[in-house]
Amino acid sequence: EIDYVLLTKAMKLLIRNSDALRIHFKEEEGEVFQYLTPDHSRNLEFVDFSQGKGLDDLFAWDEVQTQIPFSIIESDLFYFAILKIDEDNGGFYVKLHHLISDAWTMSIVGNTIVEYYSMLKNDASFEGTMKPSFFEHLNNEKVYEGSPRVVRDKEYWNSKFAAYPEPTLLKPSAQSVHSIKSARKTFVTQQKLSNKIRSYCAETNASVFTLFLSALSIYINRVTGNEDIIMGTTILNRINAKEKDTIGMFVSVAAPIRIKMNDSQNFTEFSGDMLKESMSILKHQKYPYNYLIRDLKKKHTINSRLFDIVMNYQNTKFTTRKSDIPSVTRWHFSGHQIESLVIHVNDRDDEGKFIIDYDFLTDVYNVKEIEYIH
Repeated sequence: EIDYVLLTKAMKLLIRNSDALRIHFKEEEGEVFQYLTPDHSRNLEFVDFSQGKGLDDLFAWDEVQTQIPFSIIESDLFYFAILKIDEDNGGFYVKLHHLISDAWTMSIVGNTIVEYYSMLKNDASFEGTMKPSFFEHLNNEKVYEGSPRVVRDKEYWNSKFAAYPEPTLLKPSAQSVHSIKSARKTFVTQQKLSNKIRSYCAETNASVFTLFLSALSIYINRVTGNEDIIMGTTILNRINAKEKDTIGMFVSVAAPIRIKMNDSQNFTEFSGDMLKESMSILKHQKYPYNYLIRDLKKKHTINSRLFDIVMNYQNTKFTTRKSDIPSVTRWHFSGHQIESLVIHVNDRDDEGKFIIDYDFLTDVYNVKEIEYIH
Protein backbone atom coordinates (compact mmCIF):
# COMPACT_ATOMS: atom_id res chain seq x y z
CA GLU A 1 0.00 0.00 0.00
CA ILE A 2 2.45 2.61 -1.20
CA ASP A 3 1.67 6.30 -0.86
CA TYR A 4 3.12 7.58 -4.14
CA VAL A 5 2.79 11.23 -3.09
CA LEU A 6 5.03 10.56 -0.07
CA LEU A 7 7.46 8.48 -2.16
CA THR A 8 7.79 11.35 -4.65
CA LYS A 9 8.37 13.77 -1.77
CA ALA A 10 11.04 11.46 -0.26
CA MET A 11 12.95 11.32 -3.55
CA LYS A 12 12.80 15.10 -4.00
CA LEU A 13 14.07 15.54 -0.44
CA LEU A 14 17.04 13.34 -1.27
CA ILE A 15 17.87 15.49 -4.33
CA ARG A 16 17.64 18.64 -2.20
CA ASN A 17 19.83 17.18 0.58
CA SER A 18 22.55 15.74 -1.70
CA ASP A 19 24.70 18.27 -3.53
CA ALA A 20 26.59 15.65 -5.60
CA LEU A 21 23.36 14.71 -7.39
CA ARG A 22 23.00 18.32 -8.52
CA ILE A 23 26.46 18.57 -10.10
CA HIS A 24 26.42 19.59 -13.77
CA PHE A 25 29.26 19.77 -16.29
CA LYS A 26 29.94 22.51 -18.81
CA GLU A 27 32.54 22.87 -21.55
CA GLU A 28 34.39 26.11 -22.25
CA GLU A 29 37.12 26.37 -24.89
CA GLY A 30 37.84 22.65 -24.78
CA GLU A 31 37.96 22.38 -20.98
CA VAL A 32 35.30 20.75 -18.82
CA PHE A 33 34.19 22.27 -15.52
CA GLN A 34 31.77 21.04 -12.87
CA TYR A 35 29.38 23.27 -10.98
CA LEU A 36 26.51 22.94 -8.53
CA THR A 37 22.98 23.60 -9.78
CA PRO A 38 20.44 25.24 -7.45
CA ASP A 39 17.99 23.23 -5.40
CA HIS A 40 14.98 23.47 -7.68
CA SER A 41 12.30 20.81 -7.88
CA ARG A 42 12.70 18.10 -10.52
CA ASN A 43 9.73 16.43 -12.19
CA LEU A 44 10.00 12.69 -11.48
CA GLU A 45 8.48 10.24 -13.92
CA PHE A 46 5.63 8.01 -12.70
CA VAL A 47 5.39 4.69 -14.59
CA ASP A 48 2.30 2.52 -14.09
CA PHE A 49 2.60 -1.19 -14.95
CA SER A 50 -0.54 -2.22 -13.09
CA GLN A 51 -2.76 -2.14 -16.18
CA GLY A 52 -0.58 -4.65 -18.05
CA LYS A 53 1.60 -7.60 -17.04
CA GLY A 54 3.07 -6.01 -13.92
CA LEU A 55 6.59 -7.30 -13.26
CA ASP A 56 7.07 -8.60 -16.81
CA ASP A 57 6.39 -5.14 -18.20
CA LEU A 58 8.63 -3.57 -15.55
CA PHE A 59 11.54 -5.85 -16.47
CA ALA A 60 11.12 -5.07 -20.17
CA TRP A 61 10.98 -1.33 -19.40
CA ASP A 62 13.98 -1.21 -17.07
CA GLU A 63 16.20 -3.17 -19.48
CA VAL A 64 15.62 -0.46 -22.10
CA GLN A 65 15.85 2.42 -19.60
CA THR A 66 19.16 1.21 -18.14
CA GLN A 67 20.88 1.32 -21.54
CA ILE A 68 19.77 4.86 -22.42
CA PRO A 69 22.91 7.00 -21.98
CA PHE A 70 23.00 10.36 -20.22
CA SER A 71 23.72 13.60 -22.00
CA ILE A 72 26.84 14.72 -20.13
CA ILE A 73 26.97 18.47 -20.73
CA GLU A 74 24.57 20.87 -18.97
CA SER A 75 22.11 18.22 -17.78
CA ASP A 76 21.19 16.15 -14.73
CA LEU A 77 23.29 13.00 -14.35
CA PHE A 78 20.60 11.11 -12.47
CA TYR A 79 17.22 9.70 -13.44
CA PHE A 80 14.59 8.74 -10.86
CA ALA A 81 11.25 7.10 -11.58
CA ILE A 82 8.37 6.05 -9.33
CA LEU A 83 6.92 2.65 -10.24
CA LYS A 84 3.51 1.14 -9.70
CA ILE A 85 3.65 -2.63 -10.32
CA ASP A 86 0.18 -3.63 -9.14
CA GLU A 87 -2.30 -2.54 -6.47
CA ASP A 88 -0.13 -3.96 -3.66
CA ASN A 89 3.43 -3.46 -4.94
CA GLY A 90 5.49 -0.57 -6.23
CA GLY A 91 8.92 0.92 -5.96
CA PHE A 92 11.44 3.27 -7.46
CA TYR A 93 14.11 3.16 -10.14
CA VAL A 94 17.44 4.97 -9.83
CA LYS A 95 19.98 5.53 -12.58
CA LEU A 96 23.16 7.47 -11.75
CA HIS A 97 26.11 8.43 -13.91
CA HIS A 98 29.49 7.27 -12.60
CA LEU A 99 30.76 10.86 -12.77
CA ILE A 100 28.64 11.72 -9.71
CA SER A 101 28.24 8.35 -7.99
CA ASP A 102 29.62 4.92 -7.18
CA ALA A 103 28.18 1.60 -5.94
CA TRP A 104 28.36 2.74 -2.31
CA THR A 105 26.37 5.85 -3.28
CA MET A 106 23.71 3.65 -4.86
CA SER A 107 23.11 1.92 -1.52
CA ILE A 108 22.99 5.27 0.34
CA VAL A 109 20.44 6.55 -2.18
CA GLY A 110 18.24 3.45 -1.91
CA ASN A 111 18.39 3.31 1.88
CA THR A 112 17.81 7.05 2.30
CA ILE A 113 14.73 7.11 0.05
CA VAL A 114 13.19 4.32 2.13
CA GLU A 115 14.24 6.07 5.35
CA TYR A 116 12.72 9.41 4.24
CA TYR A 117 9.53 7.67 3.08
CA SER A 118 9.14 5.95 6.47
CA MET A 119 9.75 9.24 8.30
CA LEU A 120 7.15 11.05 6.19
CA LYS A 121 4.69 8.24 6.77
CA ASN A 122 5.22 8.47 10.55
CA ASP A 123 5.33 12.31 10.67
CA ALA A 124 8.89 12.14 12.08
CA SER A 125 11.21 15.15 12.30
CA PHE A 126 13.77 15.61 9.52
CA GLU A 127 16.21 17.54 11.68
CA GLY A 128 19.76 16.31 11.11
CA THR A 129 19.00 14.30 7.97
CA MET A 130 20.98 16.55 5.59
CA LYS A 131 23.68 14.50 3.85
CA PRO A 132 27.33 15.58 4.24
CA SER A 133 28.52 17.76 1.37
CA PHE A 134 30.50 16.11 -1.42
CA PHE A 135 32.51 19.30 -1.76
CA GLU A 136 34.24 18.52 1.54
CA HIS A 137 35.69 15.49 -0.21
CA LEU A 138 36.87 17.65 -3.13
CA ASN A 139 38.61 20.01 -0.69
CA ASN A 140 40.25 17.01 1.05
CA GLU A 141 41.50 15.82 -2.35
CA LYS A 142 43.19 19.19 -2.90
CA VAL A 143 44.85 18.96 0.52
CA TYR A 144 46.05 15.42 -0.30
CA GLU A 145 47.58 16.52 -3.61
CA GLY A 146 49.74 19.05 -1.78
CA SER A 147 50.80 16.69 1.04
CA PRO A 148 53.87 14.45 1.56
CA ARG A 149 51.52 11.45 1.38
CA VAL A 150 50.99 11.87 -2.36
CA VAL A 151 54.76 11.55 -2.84
CA ARG A 152 54.90 8.33 -0.80
CA ASP A 153 51.92 6.89 -2.68
CA LYS A 154 53.50 7.78 -6.03
CA GLU A 155 56.74 6.04 -5.06
CA TYR A 156 54.81 2.93 -3.94
CA TRP A 157 52.87 2.57 -7.20
CA ASN A 158 55.81 3.40 -9.45
CA SER A 159 57.98 0.80 -7.71
CA LYS A 160 55.22 -1.79 -8.26
CA PHE A 161 55.52 -1.25 -11.99
CA ALA A 162 59.21 -0.46 -12.33
CA ALA A 163 59.25 -3.47 -14.67
CA TYR A 164 56.12 -3.36 -16.79
CA PRO A 165 54.45 -6.63 -17.88
CA GLU A 166 51.88 -7.04 -20.64
CA PRO A 167 48.23 -6.86 -19.54
CA THR A 168 46.88 -10.25 -18.46
CA LEU A 169 44.43 -11.67 -21.00
CA LEU A 170 42.34 -14.81 -20.71
CA LYS A 171 41.71 -14.68 -24.46
CA PRO A 172 44.15 -13.05 -26.91
CA SER A 173 41.21 -11.78 -28.99
CA ALA A 174 40.48 -9.25 -26.22
CA GLN A 175 43.38 -7.13 -27.52
CA SER A 176 41.87 -6.54 -30.94
CA VAL A 177 38.21 -5.97 -30.02
CA HIS A 178 36.93 -2.39 -30.27
CA SER A 179 33.26 -2.90 -29.44
CA ILE A 180 32.21 -2.20 -25.83
CA LYS A 181 28.90 -4.09 -26.15
CA SER A 182 28.62 -6.42 -23.17
CA ALA A 183 26.29 -8.87 -21.44
CA ARG A 184 25.81 -10.08 -17.88
CA LYS A 185 25.55 -13.64 -16.57
CA THR A 186 24.54 -13.93 -12.91
CA PHE A 187 24.94 -16.83 -10.49
CA VAL A 188 23.78 -17.07 -6.86
CA THR A 189 25.77 -19.43 -4.64
CA GLN A 190 23.84 -22.02 -2.65
CA GLN A 191 23.48 -21.23 1.05
CA LYS A 192 25.60 -24.26 2.04
CA LEU A 193 28.52 -23.15 -0.15
CA SER A 194 28.17 -19.53 1.01
CA ASN A 195 28.38 -20.69 4.64
CA LYS A 196 31.47 -22.79 3.83
CA ILE A 197 33.17 -19.79 2.21
CA ARG A 198 32.50 -17.57 5.24
CA SER A 199 33.65 -20.32 7.65
CA TYR A 200 36.88 -20.83 5.68
CA CYS A 201 37.57 -17.07 5.74
CA ALA A 202 36.97 -16.93 9.50
CA GLU A 203 39.22 -19.95 10.19
CA THR A 204 42.12 -18.77 8.00
CA ASN A 205 41.84 -15.01 8.65
CA ALA A 206 41.19 -14.49 4.94
CA SER A 207 38.69 -12.12 3.36
CA VAL A 208 35.94 -13.03 0.92
CA PHE A 209 37.57 -10.77 -1.66
CA THR A 210 41.02 -12.39 -1.40
CA LEU A 211 39.50 -15.88 -1.54
CA PHE A 212 37.74 -15.14 -4.84
CA LEU A 213 40.75 -13.22 -6.18
CA SER A 214 43.07 -16.11 -5.30
CA ALA A 215 40.82 -18.64 -7.03
CA LEU A 216 40.59 -16.47 -10.16
CA SER A 217 44.39 -15.95 -10.21
CA ILE A 218 44.99 -19.70 -10.02
CA TYR A 219 42.49 -20.28 -12.81
CA ILE A 220 44.19 -17.69 -15.05
CA ASN A 221 47.59 -19.22 -14.29
CA ARG A 222 46.36 -22.73 -15.18
CA VAL A 223 44.69 -21.63 -18.42
CA THR A 224 47.34 -19.20 -19.71
CA GLY A 225 50.57 -20.28 -17.97
CA ASN A 226 51.08 -16.64 -16.95
CA GLU A 227 52.97 -16.33 -13.65
CA ASP A 228 52.91 -12.52 -13.41
CA ILE A 229 49.24 -11.55 -13.37
CA ILE A 230 47.73 -8.08 -13.28
CA MET A 231 44.05 -7.59 -12.52
CA GLY A 232 42.07 -4.54 -11.53
CA THR A 233 39.72 -3.88 -8.65
CA THR A 234 37.77 -0.89 -7.41
CA ILE A 235 38.61 0.61 -4.02
CA LEU A 236 36.07 2.32 -1.79
CA ASN A 237 38.27 5.35 -0.98
CA ARG A 238 36.01 6.34 1.93
CA ILE A 239 38.12 6.66 5.06
CA ASN A 240 35.68 7.63 7.83
CA ALA A 241 32.02 7.44 8.86
CA LYS A 242 31.23 10.87 7.41
CA GLU A 243 32.57 9.90 3.98
CA LYS A 244 30.64 6.63 4.18
CA ASP A 245 27.45 8.68 4.54
CA THR A 246 28.26 11.04 1.64
CA ILE A 247 26.67 10.71 -1.78
CA GLY A 248 29.17 11.16 -4.61
CA MET A 249 31.96 9.64 -6.67
CA PHE A 250 34.66 8.53 -4.23
CA VAL A 251 35.78 5.16 -5.55
CA SER A 252 39.23 4.86 -7.11
CA VAL A 253 38.16 3.94 -10.63
CA ALA A 254 40.50 1.01 -10.55
CA ALA A 255 43.54 -0.18 -8.66
CA PRO A 256 45.89 -2.65 -10.33
CA ILE A 257 46.81 -5.75 -8.33
CA ARG A 258 50.02 -7.47 -9.38
CA ILE A 259 50.10 -11.15 -8.47
CA LYS A 260 53.21 -13.33 -8.61
CA MET A 261 52.34 -17.02 -8.74
CA ASN A 262 54.27 -19.40 -6.49
CA ASP A 263 53.71 -23.12 -7.08
CA SER A 264 55.39 -24.03 -3.78
CA GLN A 265 52.54 -22.48 -1.77
CA ASN A 266 49.28 -24.12 -0.81
CA PHE A 267 46.03 -22.23 -1.26
CA THR A 268 45.86 -20.88 2.30
CA GLU A 269 49.41 -19.49 2.08
CA PHE A 270 48.71 -17.97 -1.33
CA SER A 271 45.45 -16.40 -0.11
CA GLY A 272 47.30 -15.03 2.94
CA ASP A 273 49.85 -13.32 0.69
CA MET A 274 46.97 -11.93 -1.37
CA LEU A 275 45.45 -10.44 1.79
CA LYS A 276 48.76 -8.75 2.66
CA GLU A 277 48.97 -7.36 -0.88
CA SER A 278 45.43 -5.99 -0.79
CA MET A 279 46.07 -4.37 2.61
CA SER A 280 49.22 -2.79 1.20
CA ILE A 281 47.20 -1.38 -1.70
CA LEU A 282 44.60 0.06 0.70
CA LYS A 283 47.33 2.08 2.45
CA HIS A 284 48.07 3.83 -0.84
CA GLN A 285 44.56 3.86 -2.30
CA LYS A 286 44.22 7.64 -2.60
CA TYR A 287 46.74 7.96 -5.45
CA PRO A 288 44.59 8.47 -8.57
CA TYR A 289 44.77 5.77 -11.24
CA ASN A 290 45.09 8.35 -14.03
CA TYR A 291 48.18 9.74 -12.27
CA LEU A 292 49.72 6.25 -12.27
CA ILE A 293 49.02 5.83 -15.98
CA ARG A 294 50.60 9.23 -16.64
CA ASP A 295 53.69 8.22 -14.62
CA LEU A 296 54.08 4.89 -16.41
CA LYS A 297 53.71 6.40 -19.87
CA LYS A 298 56.86 8.42 -19.16
CA LYS A 299 58.80 5.20 -18.48
CA HIS A 300 57.19 2.48 -20.60
CA THR A 301 55.43 2.00 -23.88
CA ILE A 302 51.94 1.16 -22.68
CA ASN A 303 48.40 1.47 -23.90
CA SER A 304 45.82 3.34 -21.85
CA ARG A 305 45.10 0.41 -19.50
CA LEU A 306 47.10 -1.81 -17.19
CA PHE A 307 44.56 -4.64 -17.04
CA ASP A 308 41.75 -6.33 -18.94
CA ILE A 309 40.17 -8.36 -16.11
CA VAL A 310 38.56 -6.83 -13.02
CA MET A 311 37.45 -8.51 -9.78
CA ASN A 312 35.24 -6.53 -7.37
CA TYR A 313 33.84 -7.40 -3.98
CA GLN A 314 31.07 -5.01 -2.97
CA ASN A 315 30.31 -5.17 0.74
CA THR A 316 27.73 -2.38 0.72
CA LYS A 317 24.30 -3.39 2.05
CA PHE A 318 20.78 -2.29 1.29
CA THR A 319 19.48 -2.17 4.86
CA THR A 320 15.84 -1.88 3.89
CA ARG A 321 14.93 -4.83 6.12
CA LYS A 322 15.36 -2.43 9.07
CA SER A 323 12.34 -0.59 7.73
CA ASP A 324 8.81 -1.87 8.25
CA ILE A 325 8.45 -2.02 4.46
CA PRO A 326 9.37 -5.40 2.90
CA SER A 327 11.47 -4.93 -0.24
CA VAL A 328 13.91 -6.46 -2.68
CA THR A 329 16.52 -4.81 -4.93
CA ARG A 330 17.70 -5.40 -8.48
CA TRP A 331 21.01 -4.18 -9.86
CA HIS A 332 20.86 -3.30 -13.56
CA PHE A 333 23.73 -3.55 -16.04
CA SER A 334 24.23 -0.83 -18.65
CA GLY A 335 25.33 -3.37 -21.30
CA HIS A 336 28.63 -1.62 -22.04
CA GLN A 337 32.16 -1.71 -20.58
CA ILE A 338 35.81 -1.43 -21.63
CA GLU A 339 37.42 -4.47 -19.97
CA SER A 340 36.71 -7.87 -21.51
CA LEU A 341 35.70 -9.41 -18.16
CA VAL A 342 34.48 -7.81 -14.92
CA ILE A 343 33.39 -10.04 -12.03
CA HIS A 344 31.31 -8.57 -9.20
CA VAL A 345 30.74 -10.47 -5.94
CA ASN A 346 28.21 -9.09 -3.47
CA ASP A 347 25.50 -9.82 -0.92
CA ARG A 348 23.73 -6.49 -1.15
CA ASP A 349 20.40 -7.65 0.33
CA ASP A 350 22.21 -9.27 3.28
CA GLU A 351 20.70 -12.71 2.67
CA GLY A 352 23.91 -14.63 3.34
CA LYS A 353 24.30 -15.79 -0.28
CA PHE A 354 26.87 -14.50 -2.74
CA ILE A 355 25.59 -12.99 -5.97
CA ILE A 356 28.27 -13.27 -8.65
CA ASP A 357 27.80 -11.14 -11.78
CA TYR A 358 30.03 -11.80 -14.80
CA ASP A 359 29.98 -8.82 -17.17
CA PHE A 360 31.73 -9.70 -20.43
CA LEU A 361 32.39 -8.30 -23.90
CA THR A 362 30.16 -10.26 -26.25
CA ASP A 363 32.79 -10.10 -29.02
CA VAL A 364 35.26 -11.94 -26.74
CA TYR A 365 33.23 -14.41 -24.64
CA ASN A 366 30.05 -16.39 -25.01
CA VAL A 367 27.75 -17.57 -22.22
CA LYS A 368 29.11 -21.15 -22.28
CA GLU A 369 32.65 -19.86 -21.66
CA ILE A 370 31.45 -17.75 -18.73
CA GLU A 371 29.66 -20.77 -17.24
CA TYR A 372 32.91 -22.76 -17.57
CA ILE A 373 34.94 -20.00 -15.84
CA HIS A 374 32.37 -19.89 -13.05
